[in-house]
Amino acid sequence: MPQMILQTSTMALELAKILFGETQPTMKLEWFTPLRVEEEDDLWSLSGRVDQNRKLPPGALDDQLENPIFHMHVVKADSEVKDVGISVGMKLPPEAKAQIRAQLEGEGITWSDLQAHQPQSYAPEIWLNTALHGGIINSKEAAIQFGELIFESHFSLQRSKIQNLRTELLDGIWHLTGVANKQSAELVFRRSNAQVISLDLRPI
Repeated sequence: MPQMILQTSTMALELAKILFGETQPTMKLEWFTPLRVEEEDDLWSLSGRVDQNRKLPPGALDDQLENPIFHMHVVKADSEVKDVGISVGMKLPPEAKAQIRAQLEGEGITWSDLQAHQPQSYAPEIWLNTALHGGIINSKEAAIQFGELIFESHFSLQRSKIQNLRTELLDGIWHLTGVANKQSAELVFRRSNAQVISLDLRPI
């Protein structure tokens, strides 16, 4: 297996698109673009927020929540997704914000200090982290998309030329095989976190 599965930020972005469609059925990724990709040691870190001027469709977000922010952290070496989801801010009335500010300042924490420790695109609000889904690649379509991404990136197998692409889910493990250029490609990864277990290319 290659030493690094997700070699580039482009691959990380493609994976984010696949996972967003699987885990956020009521949202659209374009609301959060452009996504920002950063290297954090052995991880790719992705984030994107909805522009404040964008009006979301009715029902897209609970009335008590605001400023949704997409985030994902994934290991470069084996594509293990450490977290993926949407954080949101809780709408608070002015008096509640003033009470929080007063309590923080009473503990020697200024509003400026709080802002300094938040990412620049975040407001200093109370954030609720969405719970991780039990599985992040649940559909056959998403499993195929992930397989095509890996096969094309590592083996230069064009997606349109991969034949006999087969998928099988056994005990939480996806098995994908495909044929192209007289070669057989195989990918095995976890449904729960997209971690690649094995990747192989053999002549037929």
